Amino acid sequence: MDCPRSLPIYDRGHARRRNHLQPSTRKATGPSGTARVATLFRVVGVSGRPLRCATYQVATGIELRLGYEDDEFAVLQTQLFRSDQEEALAQNVAEWCGAFDRVGGFKDLAVLD
Repeated sequence: MDCPRSLPIYDRGHARRRNHLQPSTRKATGPSGTARVATLFRVVGVSGRPLRCATYQVATGIELRLGYEDDEFAVLQTQLFRSDQEEALAQNVAEWCGAFDRVGGFKDLAVLD
């Protein structure tokens, strides 16, 4: 699986550099109207339901969230970071992505935003 290893990341859906803390031009929202800042990776397993790992701007900082794309309230894992914790956020992304590698059976999907 092609996991982002450091931030700022390269958005695989676009061939341009984007910092995860910079708002995307797409106005995506999550539960309770929080704005999605960037999608870091997407995968699909045997269930056929796409999973998205993304950052969201929330009142208390940056939230890293992993959940099903077809149900914004089906959040599997979440972690909150201050905006100055970019290295810790990148480490969490690598750990979550690595978990899919260890389990196996997941396929990368293109990042759409």
